Amino acid sequence: MTNNRPSDPFDTLTKITGQLEKQINDLVYQITDNKEIVRLLGRGSLTHSLLQERFSKNQELLASQLNIPTKSDLANVAKIAIQTEEKLDGLEEQLWKVTDSIDKTNQEIVSSVEASREVLKLINHLKSEFSKFEEEKAELSEYKKQYIELKEEMSSMKELLKSIISSEVNYFPEMKKQKSKQLEPAAAGNKK
Repeated sequence: MTNNRPSDPFDTLTKITGQLEKQINDLVYQITDNKEIVRLLGRGSLTHSLLQERFSKNQELLASQLNIPTKSDLANVAKIAIQTEEKLDGLEEQLWKVTDSIDKTNQEIVSSVEASREVLKLINHLKSEFSKFEEEKAELSEYKKQYIELKEEMSSMKELLKSIISSEVNYFPEMKKQKSKQLEPAAAGNKK
């Protein structure tokens, strides 16, 4: 029996890419090993950087003339947008704190209003009690006047009664004497 395995395409691809990478690395090594090529590449990169700088300046000049934003303008706008976003976040936090403070103040105001309502109810109740007290005071002063009048009347009646009683006391002994005198002759007549 023979081993007939199907060929793996990934295995073949891996071998081919490994060989190609080795060949490219050898080529790069040979190129970079040559001093003249390295010098030429250095000059090329210097030239490229100078051309790039001139191109950027010309692009900025043209963009300013055409009123078109440049890459640096867009970078500045992005920085400003980030700063603005950070400031907005800070303002949003401050707004939340202010909102919380307002909510707390509103709760305190509501509790103060409720307390003042209770105080007003108490004041109204006290006013009604005070008016009742004033009415009772007026009624008591009227009773006091009537009491004083009654007291004066009673004292005058007392004086009158005293005078009547004293005159009666004086009158009764004389009356007894007169009756006893009247009764004596009749009693004396009965004895005879």
